[in-house]
Amino acid sequence: MHKIGWFFAALAAVLATLASATAARAQAPETWVSDGGSGGNDCLSVAAPCRNFGGASGALAKTVAGGLIHVLPGTYLGFTIDKSIDIIADQGQAAITISFQAEGSFVAGISVETAATDIVRLRGFEIAPTPTIAPPAGGVGGIMLQSAGILHIENCTFVRGDSGFGIVFAPTGVGELYVSGSELSDSGPSAGGGVLIKPTGSGSVKAVIEDTLVENNVGGILIDGRLTTGTNAVTIRDSTVAGGASFGIFAADNGGGATNVTIEGSTSANNTTFGVGASGVNATVRVRDSIVTGNGTGLQIASSGKIVSHGDNLVAGNTTNGAFTSTVAPQ
Repeated sequence: MHKIGWFFAALAAVLATLASATAARAQAPETWVSDGGSGGNDCLSVAAPCRNFGGASGALAKTVAGGLIHVLPGTYLGFTIDKSIDIIADQGQAAITISFQAEGSFVAGISVETAATDIVRLRGFEIAPTPTIAPPAGGVGGIMLQSAGILHIENCTFVRGDSGFGIVFAPTGVGELYVSGSELSDSGPSAGGGVLIKPTGSGSVKAVIEDTLVENNVGGILIDGRLTTGTNAVTIRDSTVAGGASFGIFAADNGGGATNVTIEGSTSANNTTFGVGASGVNATVRVRDSIVTGNGTGLQIASSGKIVSHGDNLVAGNTTNGAFTSTVAPQ
């Protein structure tokens, strides 16, 4: 009996080792996705790509944390990311369709549900709603993070056409957002916008938005710190926010933390209500080498918010220009 017990114990150990080795082989550091691919492929080469990202047969399940997924041109279903990953459309733009659940709640094109130490990089995507499905009221985002982590969005195009924001960054923990070389347009008709930064609880945000065009939306870039005790530090550099049915760039914070926004080398133009706004005693916007023109109100200040000039700004040609709360000499 002792020998039989030993035999089965040894067999179990061998089977566990084989299972572990099989699981390791199931995930690779580099995979491929194509709309001509198949869930039955191993995804390990451009000749045998996956068809989609999500599910047990998708590329995410077959790629190790911290790995790279190459995306060939095509149209793909939305998906959820729960680990560090680079997903790069490096041979032409790939389209992600946003769909809506039957009960009318919103589903983002790409939902990021990661830990604070995870890093996600997305490059080369076009994200748009499914054109044959009417969007619900209060839709929230093309790419959306509501957890924590570091998110890079590069060379992406968001064509909204509904009441959502192109990017929603709403962490409950520590979050960092970096947007570059992207375009966000055509949210509407009555709500939504380009970028929403809105941490909750004790969430905090560090963000840089650069070389990005936000145009023809209801709202432009909204940094909202009213629901968190954490802090927001956001830089908007070399970007244009224009043609909004409401605001251009707006910082709001009367909560327990502080929201600090720096605008440099950027333009806020032709927005119906205001170009740059600050509302709440904890909201401060600092502006340098930028243009605010063609808006209903150029500089909109409310509830003890602050908009500070650091020099070389043009605020002119608005219906009402408004004024900076103070000016700091260039250093």
